[in-house]
Amino acid sequence: MEFITAYVDGGCNNKTKSGAYGSYMIFGKDRLIHTETFLLPATTSNQAEYMSLIKLLGYILSYQKKHTNGTWTIYSDSKLTVNQVTNGWKVTEPRLKELNKEAKEIYKELINVKIIWTPRANIVEVLGH
Repeated sequence: MEFITAYVDGGCNNKTKSGAYGSYMIFGKDRLIHTETFLLPATTSNQAEYMSLIKLLGYILSYQKKHTNGTWTIYSDSKLTVNQVTNGWKVTEPRLKELNKEAKEIYKELINVKIIWTPRANIVEVLGH
C-alpha cells in the first residue's frame, strides 16, 4: 500500500479582496505525484482555503478511481477548514456553508483519507508560501 501525503493552502489579500490563490502538492514515497497552483474567485482567506481543499479532494477522487491502493494524509494550516470538514465545527458564514457542504460531499466518497491541521511553517516549507 502506498502512503501519500498532500499539502494544501489557500489565501487572499483580505484588505483589497483580490489576489486569491490556492495550491497543493501531493507526494508518494519517493516521488512528486502532482502539484497545482491556481487563482481563485475568493474574497476571504477562509473561502480560498476551502476552494483549495475542494480542488485537492476532487483530484484525489479522480486518482482513487484509477489507483485503488493508497492511504492519504492531507495537511492544512487552516484549523477552521480542517475542523469544520472533519470534526463537526459549526459553520455560520453562508458562503462557507456552501463550500463546507461541497467539501464534505467529496470527502465522504474518498477511501483512506484523513485531513490534519499542521502549523503554517510546515505549509510554507513545502509549498513555499
